Amino acid sequence: MSKQCGPVYITGTVKGICYYRMNGKYYARRKSTLSRKRVKKDKAFALTRKYAELLGMASSIAARVYRLLPKAQKQLSLYRAMTGKAMGMLKQGVSEEEVKACLEREARKGIRKSKAVQPVVRMRGEMGGMSVVRTVWRKGGKGLAYEGKRRKEAPVWRVMTGEREYEVRVGEKRWVLP
Repeated sequence: MSKQCGPVYITGTVKGICYYRMNGKYYARRKSTLSRKRVKKDKAFALTRKYAELLGMASSIAARVYRLLPKAQKQLSLYRAMTGKAMGMLKQGVSEEEVKACLEREARKGIRKSKAVQPVVRMRGEMGGMSVVRTVWRKGGKGLAYEGKRRKEAPVWRVMTGEREYEVRVGEKRWVLP
């Protein structure tokens, strides 16, 4: 693939060269010989058509189950995981009804009353006569102060309030504002 250069950029196909834009930059490549008609009819693409049909069925089954979930639990990654699981089951020859029932069972397991997430550290500071509260949340399960019975080095978080910057060692019971 080659980059387009010059004051004028084009998109489209001209004389067997395909000009296109990707991530804000302009490129050119040779036109593909593959056509829609060939993918739809050729024996070489029979497996592609089969898996495309299975993926369509899997995504529609996953969508039906996903719609039943409460709004707080809905995430794109969950829908994609459900589609992948449904696709795997369909490849194994499981019927649509059984796949739907399995996904519904797993979705019910996942629906739990969520516990209130507690912040790791709450900081109070003065900024121009106004009291400012900043909350530091632990990200992605990283940095607990204890690992088994052995104490692990606690990570340092930087929190900025206006012009002040605070360093807090997460997991320690005491901390001091500078």
